[in-house]
Amino acid sequence: DLHSFPTRRSSDLRFYVLKLRTDFRLIGSDFLKYFDSQPKFNNKYRIFKHKVLACCYCTRNPRDKKFPYAYHPADVALFGLTEDIIKLFDVPLMSEEEAYWDAKNKYFNQYMPEQYLFINCLKKQGKTVDCAYYKDCSLKNITETEQYFTSNFIFINYKNFDLLPSKPNFFAKNEPLSFTTCYTQAEFVKLYNLVQNDNIKLSLIDRERLLIDFYFVIEKISKAIARYLFFFIPIRKIRKTYRPKLAEMLYRILTYFF
Repeated sequence: DLHSFPTRRSSDLRFYVLKLRTDFRLIGSDFLKYFDSQPKFNNKYRIFKHKVLACCYCTRNPRDKKFPYAYHPADVALFGLTEDIIKLFDVPLMSEEEAYWDAKNKYFNQYMPEQYLFINCLKKQGKTVDCAYYKDCSLKNITETEQYFTSNFIFINYKNFDLLPSKPNFFAKNEPLSFTTCYTQAEFVKLYNLVQNDNIKLSLIDRERLLIDFYFVIEKISKAIARYLFFFIPIRKIRKTYRPKLAEMLYRILTYFF
């Protein structure tokens, strides 16, 4: 969904746009204070007139070992100048060849959807992107991703974006492994400081990372307990059907108060 907001200065005729995924609700406007919070950029990598606010979940860290995806900004929620948001989405539709590029795994796209949008946005702005497929994380792709991210986006977490997921406790209960591969807000600020030579102050403890790692460990423990309890059941169909359900139930019980 796209929602337009007039700029705060009546003399300026530009408009801002908020794009939301339909399973999230906006419950405040405090996110606006982050809009100008990271002013530095590298002009060589700048494609937006003003940096776009986006979510750090699920913006992939290309240096991660589990899901090393370059050029993968999250599109759960985006706030920025209308022309910039349109620029991000005004790309050609994915071709059939790109959708079924892998002869061995024909169900898989050449790029993840978020990658496809951003890579084609960059190409449309005259940038050269040497990313052959979704896991092409050469050192060049990693460093250029970090330059493009810190020059065009400000990634903040769901809470600071004033986002409320329709699923209860979305952050804790949905794909903890997936969240481990994303930047936390603090990690992105640290990256911004490093790449753009700024000095935004950071807390010594990244509580988000600690919480994500905690959920990930609890999920692994839940799966291990479920595997052990079903190990002695000889009927494979029963193991395959009920073991994941038990693991999920244990995970929800163990994380209920967090």
